[in-house]
Amino acid sequence: MIRTARSIGLLSRDRCGTLIIVKTRFIPFLLLIATPVTAFAQDAKPAGKILSPGFQSGKTYRYQSSTGVRMKLPGGEANAREVHMTQTAKFIVQPRPTGDPGVQITGSTEALKIAINAGTQQMRYDSADEKTHGSALAKHFSSSLEQFVQIELDQRNQVAARRDGGGGGAASAMPGMPEFGPDELQQLIVGLHRGFPKDAVASGSEWTQKGKNDFGNFGELEFEIVYRYVRDEKIDEADCAIIEFKGTMKGDVAVQNDVGGGKGGREKLGFQGNRMTGQVIFDKTAKVVRQSQQTVLMTVDLPGGQAGAPLKVPIEQQIDIKLLSIAPNQR
Repeated sequence: MIRTARSIGLLSRDRCGTLIIVKTRFIPFLLLIATPVTAFAQDAKPAGKILSPGFQSGKTYRYQSSTGVRMKLPGGEANAREVHMTQTAKFIVQPRPTGDPGVQITGSTEALKIAINAGTQQMRYDSADEKTHGSALAKHFSSSLEQFVQIELDQRNQVAARRDGGGGGAASAMPGMPEFGPDELQQLIVGLHRGFPKDAVASGSEWTQKGKNDFGNFGELEFEIVYRYVRDEKIDEADCAIIEFKGTMKGDVAVQNDVGGGKGGREKLGFQGNRMTGQVIFDKTAKVVRQSQQTVLMTVDLPGGQAGAPLKVPIEQQIDIKLLSIAPNQR
C-alpha cells in the first residue's frame, strides 16, 4: 500500500518536501480502514440498535472522495505545499458467484481531479477537461480510469476474494505519486465498513478501536480511536446516526531514497498524529455511510535537519467522503 518513491522535481527542488506531500494521503486513511489488531471497549449504555453497514446486492453506489494535504516547510508560506485530489468511484453490487453469504462488489473510478501547488509551480489534471490531458500528471493518473477491482465480502464484511482487471497497469509516469487503482478502490470499499461496533448501541455510547497496522517491510503505525454515537438525525428523510471520533497515531514508515535516478536505501520517517478528529453520518435504513469527514494534524520527522537531527514538518490532512447516489443495477 505504501509505495516507494523518488523525488518529483516538477513539484519542488526540496526532495523531502515533495516526497511527503504526494505520499501522505494514504497514511491516516489506511490507518482507519486496514484490518488491524483491534480491541473494542464499549461503555454500559442502554441497549440500542446494531449499526451494521453493508452494500445491498442489486444496487449501484457512487461515492466522491476528496483529500486535501497541506505541508508547512521551513521558510514560510512561500514554501507551503498543497495537494487536492477528488475521486468519483462506482460500486456495482451483486451476489457472490459461489452462492455463499455476502456480496460481490465491482469498483471502478469514473472521474479524477488533481491539483498540486508547490510554491510558484502548479500542476493540474481533470479527467473531464481535455486541456489537462497532455501532461505527465495526466499520463500517470489516466490509467486509473481503465482499471477495476472485483471484491467478495463475506457476511462479516471481510474480504474473501479479489480480482483485478482493466487496462493501464502498474507502470507510473511519475514514481512516488499516489494512485487510484485496484488497491485504492479496495481501501475505499473496506473503509466504508470499518469502525462500527459489533454490539447494539444507543445515542451516547462510546467504543474504542486500537492496535497496529503492519505495512510489512515499510514499518508499522500504532493507533487508538474513540468513537461516540452522538445523536440521531433526519437527513433528506433518512434516519441517520451521527458518530464522532478522535484519536492519535504514531510510528515509523520507510520510503525509498532514490536520488538522481539511482536506487538508494529506505529511510525511516517518524509519524506522530497530534490530533485526529472526524464525523461519520450513517444511514440506518440504507445501511451505508452517507458522509464522513476526517482531519489529521501530524508531524513527520524528515531527514535533513541541522547537525543530523530530523526536520519536524507539520502536515494537515482533510478527507471528505460523500455518497452521491444509490440506484438499481443496469441490466
